[in-house]
Amino acid sequence: MQPTDFQDRLLQCFDARSRRSIFLIGGGGKTTLSHCLAKALAARGRKVVLTTTTKIRCPASLPGMPVIVGTDPGILLGALRQAFGGSRQVTAGSQAVDGSKLVGFSVDVLDGLVESGVAHHWIVEADGSRGRPLKAHAPYEPVIGRSAELVIAVIGLDCLGVPLEENFVHRAHRCSGILGKPPGHRIEAQDVVRLVFHPGGYLQRVPPSAAVAVFLSKAGGEGAVRTGRRLARMLRDADRLGRVDALVLGELVGENLFVEAPLTQEP
Repeated sequence: MQPTDFQDRLLQCFDARSRRSIFLIGGGGKTTLSHCLAKALAARGRKVVLTTTTKIRCPASLPGMPVIVGTDPGILLGALRQAFGGSRQVTAGSQAVDGSKLVGFSVDVLDGLVESGVAHHWIVEADGSRGRPLKAHAPYEPVIGRSAELVIAVIGLDCLGVPLEENFVHRAHRCSGILGKPPGHRIEAQDVVRLVFHPGGYLQRVPPSAAVAVFLSKAGGEGAVRTGRRLARMLRDADRLGRVDALVLGELVGENLFVEAPLTQEP
């Protein structure tokens, strides 16, 4: 299978081909992005494991992808090697629960699996958001191992203009405290910027050695693209420590798939 132009662009924007372990954090859209990255890497002949350090949905929407479940690292490695004999993409976890969820691995176990070399790439969901486009992280989140080479913070552009309530923002009460805004406040671009760079925000547990990308998702339509580019510039200007290596804008659902590095565009 040859990668599509979109897949090549996706990998290029995140420099994903050079990253052995990619951790996704933040708002809704992580699962879609992880599947797109896995397919793009597999199309280039790479062996890819999808997993989590929390919980993920079992990939029922990806027929033919093997699912490996277990807790013993030695047995897991053997099962992964066997699975890669027939597929370039594998989902792995420590336990299946409720018939639809997969519990992931502790960071210590995951780091060991990554370092084993059994796969070229590990794509890891490192927190949950209940599908909300924006979230405030608990003190123990995101759950990222020392093996992380790239952390992608996902933010849905549809968070802008919504009220600061649990129906729209995961952990709205904590978000309210970080932003200093009352419940019901309409989320603005500067609120997103503050949430990313606040000491208790998106990057609070990201290892200093990991590269960081911010993915502004759900950029369907010209208006959303303009809004995304403006937000990307605001994030760039607020990044006093140079912590963010890439700002990427895209739409991954529907017929108009695209991804771009917005800071290559003129203001």
